[in-house]
Amino acid sequence: MLETNNDLIFAYPNPASTFVNFNLLGTDATMMEIIDVTGKIVYTESNLNIKMKLDVSGFNNGSYFVRFVNNKNEYIGTARFTISK
Repeated sequence: MLETNNDLIFAYPNPASTFVNFNLLGTDATMMEIIDVTGKIVYTESNLNIKMKLDVSGFNNGSYFVRFVNNKNEYIGTARFTISK
């Protein structure tokens, strides 16, 4: 599981090598942003489902943050994960 500040957002595995699975239970998330440790947004997705599988095989090794935003542009959850290949 990822470290998260929202008990309704589950992500696994951590560390990841090729895919990260997200379960957004009971959230109103409409957008996801992946941010590297320098603060650069490296990926965004606005077509979210309750269960998602994100291909991270093209990402560099290291730590990343994922944050979820609702339709009011409010952050509803963040998490940290690591990619290790």
